[in-house]
Amino acid sequence: MEKDFHEILVLNPNLETIKIIDTIKSLIWTDRYYGAGDFEIYTPVNLELMSFLQQDYYLWRKGSEHLMMIESIEIECDLEEGDHLIVTGRSLEFILDRRIVWEQTILTGNFQDAIQTLLNENVISPAIEDRKISNFIFEPSTDPNILSLTVDAQIERGTNLYEAILALCFERGVGFKITPSDDKFIFKLYKGQDRSYDQFDNPYVVFSSNFENLINSNYIESKTNLKTVTLIDGEDGSTVVGEGSGLTRREIYTDAKSIYQTVDGVTLTDEEYLAQLEQRGSEVLSEHSFSTSFDAELDSATTYKYGEDFFLGDLVQIINEYGIEAKARVIEMIYSQDLSGSKEYPTFATDEVQQSVSNGVLTPTPGGSGGGSITDADTVDGKHASDFAPSKFGLGEQMNENPIHDSNDAVTTGMYYVTSADPNKPPGVTDGSLFVTSYSTAWVNQIYMDWRTDKTYRRSRANGVWSPWVELCSQSDLVGTVEGMFIEI
Repeated sequence: MEKDFHEILVLNPNLETIKIIDTIKSLIWTDRYYGAGDFEIYTPVNLELMSFLQQDYYLWRKGSEHLMMIESIEIECDLEEGDHLIVTGRSLEFILDRRIVWEQTILTGNFQDAIQTLLNENVISPAIEDRKISNFIFEPSTDPNILSLTVDAQIERGTNLYEAILALCFERGVGFKITPSDDKFIFKLYKGQDRSYDQFDNPYVVFSSNFENLINSNYIESKTNLKTVTLIDGEDGSTVVGEGSGLTRREIYTDAKSIYQTVDGVTLTDEEYLAQLEQRGSEVLSEHSFSTSFDAELDSATTYKYGEDFFLGDLVQIINEYGIEAKARVIEMIYSQDLSGSKEYPTFATDEVQQSVSNGVLTPTPGGSGGGSITDADTVDGKHASDFAPSKFGLGEQMNENPIHDSNDAVTTGMYYVTSADPNKPPGVTDGSLFVTSYSTAWVNQIYMDWRTDKTYRRSRANGVWSPWVELCSQSDLVGTVEGMFIEI
């Protein structure tokens, strides 16, 4: 028996709705931050439905911002299971795959302008009229996080346009989408919002088994394809990008001889040409990075709703039952529905994985089911057990055994002796003790007590910016008497 679905609209090539589908056997629909999403419909053969599910038609699902293109139709005949229709395709972003970069193209300066140049020359207003997609529009982003990005790259003649734009965006953590508006296709760059613990501007979004909003999760980390250094050969000369030594150094070769110093009569300076080679090397290393990812099934009753509380590209906080914690980007949202019901699976990607540490030992978070502890490790995250001792926080010792020479460097919770050499101590003091509480290195509170004058000062660091020192008053600083809540002068 087929399942009642959330509505799926079928649109013809003119973007007109011609059919509403509400009964099919199963659906998998994936929206992606980086690049095109895809879908699959699997249902018993239905002649009426087949008349609407045609090549070059589009599908739209409620709750998704993306339009899918029908690209493949298959009829599977089985005497026992019956005949089934399998329809698959990818989202509208993949129409860029239908174009190549027609001419060698130098991109320098503003990143968004560079993407627009690629689209103008190959889609919106190309020199060859037949290459133009007339209803394609570039909508500039006003996001400062997009506008501040720069690029220094050269795109080879014949490069697939979709792959070129995807590579440039991926390296900068930028997504792009093509959405329909009336009869137009609107291209726009976008960047997700930070909803992790590392900020105060947006409400936190935290997925954890402890919060009972994850039904299950999978964590994967891999160095299988990791490369840390690349030797780049250009048209004339070579350079190296990356770093590493000994066993931590993993090398790869980049052939960039197709990057020319002179293109269309324009000659790059040696410095500009070197920047182009380094950009190519950075792209190669970004394709061979250390990868970590979470994928998880969300509880449908969770307090966080996709499309309301978090979106594709957002940075959220992920904590599993083994103490593995990460600030992770939502790179996919997978929606599936079959006879058993519907499910939502976000996929998260990050390279900022943290693990809980207790007494210098890597351990699961309390409540975990064991396994994964490293009890014989010499170091944890490059630190020895002594680095986690109370003395490292100014406890159990004389204060002068934990000195600091610049109070601007005291951005971790602890107690310190501030020496007279400190250029950022309160004005007019010599040395003293410093008490620090830290949310992160960008958000810090400090209290300074001068041993020689008995004065106390405080300041804070908000989003990386230090406030001036403010002297705190004591009763002896007041002139007159204090009665109740009033000061009598």
